[in-house]
Amino acid sequence: MKQKKALLINEGFSDNIGDQAISNGVKLLLESKNFSVKTAGFSTNNQCHFNLKKSSNNKLVTMLRTKILLKSIYWLFKNIIRILKCSSQKYNVAVIGGGQLIMKESNFAIAMFTWVVTLKIFNKKVCLFSVGVGENFNPFEKFLFLIAIKLADEILVREKSSVPRVLQQFGVHATYVPDAAYALSKGYTVKKDVILILITDYQVYVRGALELSGFIMTRSKYWDYWIDMIKREAQQDQIHFFWNTKEDEIETMKFLKYAKNEFSFIIYSNELSLEGVVGIFNRSKKVLSGRMHGLILGHIFGAECIPYYISNKVKRYVDEYLNVSPSLIQAELELLSGQVFEKY
Repeated sequence: MKQKKALLINEGFSDNIGDQAISNGVKLLLESKNFSVKTAGFSTNNQCHFNLKKSSNNKLVTMLRTKILLKSIYWLFKNIIRILKCSSQKYNVAVIGGGQLIMKESNFAIAMFTWVVTLKIFNKKVCLFSVGVGENFNPFEKFLFLIAIKLADEILVREKSSVPRVLQQFGVHATYVPDAAYALSKGYTVKKDVILILITDYQVYVRGALELSGFIMTRSKYWDYWIDMIKREAQQDQIHFFWNTKEDEIETMKFLKYAKNEFSFIIYSNELSLEGVVGIFNRSKKVLSGRMHGLILGHIFGAECIPYYISNKVKRYVDEYLNVSPSLIQAELELLSGQVFEKY
C-alpha cells in the first residue's frame, strides 16, 4: 500500500511537556494509519519561539502586546512565508492539533486563521484534531476562529462538553475524540515510590482564577494552598518536584524558597523533554498538578492524580477523564482517530 503524507501542525516544538506529549501522540496515530508525517509549529517556527515579553521594552513592543489587531499583524508578518512554504507542498491531509489551540488572548486566533485559509487556498484537506476549546473570546478572535473552523473539513474536540460549546459559539458541528496524549499509553511498572509535585506558574493560576470564580489569591496565599495540599497528600512519602514548562520551573524555585523547611524533597534535574520525564512519571504513585497534561501523564502511568483546580480546562478534564481507565481511553482514541484518518 502506498504511504500517504500528512502535515502535522501543533505546539510540539515548545518546552511544554504537555504539548510534546500531544504532538507525539498524534504522530503515532497517523503513522499507525500508514502516513509519513512532517511536523510544523502552529504559532511559531520549529527552531525558536518568538515572545513579545522577552523583546525590547520600547513603545512599539508595548503597543504590540496590548493591541490584539497589531499583535496579529505582526505575527502574520513573522510567519506567513513559512506557512506558505509548508502549505504549498503535497499532502493528503493537514492535521492541526491537538492541544488548547482555540484559546483567547494569544496568537492562536491569527495562527489558526492563517494556517487554515492558506491550506485551503492550496486546496488541502484540513482536520482540526483533538483540540481544546476556550471561552470568552473577544470579537476579533471569535471572527478569526469562526472563519477557520467553518473552512476546515472537520473538527474533533477533546472534551465532550466542548461539542455543544463549538455549536453555540461558532455554529459548527464538532465531534469528540479523546486527548491525543493518551496514544502514549504503555502500561506502567509495579514499583511506585514517588509523590510528584508540579507547581503551576502563578500567572497561569491568575488567568484560570478569572475564569473559575474571579477571586484571585495573592502569590503567598497561592503558595500556602500548595503547602497544605502537599502536607495532606504526601505525608512521609518521597517528594519530587517537577515542572511542565520553564515558567513553572521558575515558579517552583520561588515556591521552594518560600516553603523553606516545610518538607524534604528532591528536585528534578534531567532534561525537560518528554523522553526525559517518562521515568519519573512511571515511578509516581501520586501526581499533584494544576496542569492538565501533568495529570494526563500521571493517569497514563497509573498514578493517583490529585488536581489543583486552576482552570475550567482542568475541571473539565477531571470530570470527563479521571474516572475512566487509561487503556479504555486509548482504545477509544485509536478507534475514533482511525475512522477519521482512513478517510484521507
